[in-house]
Amino acid sequence: MYDGSLAAPGVWGGLTRFARSVRQDKWAWGLLPAVSAYVVVWSYMTTLKFYALHATVFDLGVEMEQLWKFTHPQAVGFTAISYLMTAIDQPFQLLLSPISLPMSYPLLLVVQSLGLGSGAFAVYGIARHVLTKPVDAYCLSLAYLLYFPLGGVNWFDFHAQAFFIPLFLWGFFCYLTRRFRLAFVLFMLAAGTTYSYVLLVVLFSALTVFELGLRRVRLRQRPDASEWTFAVVLLAASVGFFLYQFIFNSTVLGISLTQNASIASGSTPVLNRVEVLAFLLVPMLFLPAFAPKWLAMLLPFSYLELTSAASQFNFPVVFQLQYPALAIPFVFIGGVYGIRTVTRLLSRGAVSNDHQSPPRQWLYRLVRSPRRASGLAMAVLVVTIGLAAVFQPYSPLNPCCDGNLQTSTATDVNWTYFGQYSHLLGLIPADTPFVLFQDNMPSVLPRPLEYHGAPLVTALDHWVNATPFDAASDRFPLGVERGGPLYTPLAFAISDPSSVWYTFAGNVSMYSFFTTMYQSGVYGLVGEASGMTVLARGYNGSLEYYEPLRETIPSTDLTSRETTAQSTSPVLSRSNLTGQLAWSGPGISLSPGTYRIEFSLRTSSVAPQNDLSLLVVAGSTSTDLANQALSGANFTTPDVWTTFNLTVHLATAYTGVEFEGANARWQGTISIRSIYLTESAPPPPLFAGNSAPARS
Repeated sequence: MYDGSLAAPGVWGGLTRFARSVRQDKWAWGLLPAVSAYVVVWSYMTTLKFYALHATVFDLGVEMEQLWKFTHPQAVGFTAISYLMTAIDQPFQLLLSPISLPMSYPLLLVVQSLGLGSGAFAVYGIARHVLTKPVDAYCLSLAYLLYFPLGGVNWFDFHAQAFFIPLFLWGFFCYLTRRFRLAFVLFMLAAGTTYSYVLLVVLFSALTVFELGLRRVRLRQRPDASEWTFAVVLLAASVGFFLYQFIFNSTVLGISLTQNASIASGSTPVLNRVEVLAFLLVPMLFLPAFAPKWLAMLLPFSYLELTSAASQFNFPVVFQLQYPALAIPFVFIGGVYGIRTVTRLLSRGAVSNDHQSPPRQWLYRLVRSPRRASGLAMAVLVVTIGLAAVFQPYSPLNPCCDGNLQTSTATDVNWTYFGQYSHLLGLIPADTPFVLFQDNMPSVLPRPLEYHGAPLVTALDHWVNATPFDAASDRFPLGVERGGPLYTPLAFAISDPSSVWYTFAGNVSMYSFFTTMYQSGVYGLVGEASGMTVLARGYNGSLEYYEPLRETIPSTDLTSRETTAQSTSPVLSRSNLTGQLAWSGPGISLSPGTYRIEFSLRTSSVAPQNDLSLLVVAGSTSTDLANQALSGANFTTPDVWTTFNLTVHLATAYTGVEFEGANARWQGTISIRSIYLTESAPPPPLFAGNSAPARS
């Protein structure tokens, strides 16, 4: 299957011969169910994550925008020359851009799973060619599918650089089997997946040229002319492509070469960095250490890991992101060559098994078994399975380890909530570029002017507090770009109070922007659903879409400041209190509106002298939103659940809202099992009738 004699002139001839050889390989066919399972499982998990509103603008939304701009050049202001220059800078995105036409985020995630899954066939082909034994190649291919750093690449949204893995693996397979034209195309596409990844192709081609030259000098072997030509041409092309990217990105876009490696400040202990490199190689039993060329290919990732200030490179976070794509192809190719090197070392100098020591005979038989997988290939698979059982998101053991991906929460879809969010998003015209939104809302994109023209509210933004003047003048300070404040108009804002992105860094938050915009009287509330809201500049009509918030807060979400721990029981009980706080929590955010709060309480003593205050407070200053005095006399019967109601009118949004049983003086036991929160009416319009333009 993998003999160089299968080569044929031209790309199409090589593909035809390759397909014919695959049909004759039962082990390659046996890999098909495993790859299919990989694609199905990962497509399912990542699409659920999107529908659960746990995918992110950085990077799923931004990547969609990057593909969409090639199919909608006029929307982003491309001229013919800027389109051509960008296409040369991002050739892989141009090739992949048609998948953005349906505007389907799940499609992007499925395509990514297909691409990464296909890499298993490339690993099989490389191992089959180098090690010859199909069972060894099969074990290493399964190990690739279960390799937990690859899982992290697939887990964290969609990324163009994820495709560097299969493209490089397939390119190297074609190089091994002397399909040089196809190999060249694949290597150059891999180089174009992300800015600076071309340096990996430059390094590979330089090492290949050096290897061929060393073979000629030391071993006096004359390199094959086509192989030598391929290596030299690839080196020249990749260097030229890097120079173009460097000039284009630094002068036209203002992006530095190391920007992607240091996207956030932070510090990582040295031991943590070493731990990352160790976990990268442990599944392959450190076998790449026996393959110097491929160990050298790991130097770029190792350098970033040991020197980058980005906190994303620490353990275990780095294995939940896309950055290991820099190293994964070389880990597996190095592992294949490492197995071959170790096998040769064990067999070197042995005339027969009779002349070897018993330990050496046993080890040699373990590695070179002709009828089953070698001990090394099988050990790689076993270790990879063991680590997958801990670090992969689909493993039931994952919640117990430091690399917990919180899969149950991240994939818990509330279809009603997602449908309401989609309806609210439909209230914002698709051709409006200036929309304020949150990092858990990638489907707000794509929009005209590209994503930097549509401000995002995430932890990565350099915010300046919004003020009423900003709202009146429609010039919001939403970031710092090229050394100065970036002022942006805002036509719409969509917010999700239940998201962790709703509040960030005190006043500098989505909450701050929303309240400033809403209270300014310039922005009107267009829609509200389950607490999510859409504001539009100049809108003074009634709500176009309204679904009241209904939420049950169990006692497990409540705490006592005396115990400082959340309740683990379905009922939170406090006894013999002398002026303490009985309970508080959960610190949620609420949009404007009228709310009915029902406390479900029970007591063992209905003595009239027992009393406490039911409070609704908000924010760090504990603003009193509503209160009711409660005594034992309000309970008609001991040990019977009784409901007490409070009504709250919110003229604006509030964050950090807590429901408290405060100042409790209670002999006996007072218990709470839940709080029912229902929005009974939307807020009235607050539009001030100034000169703001009406919404069309």
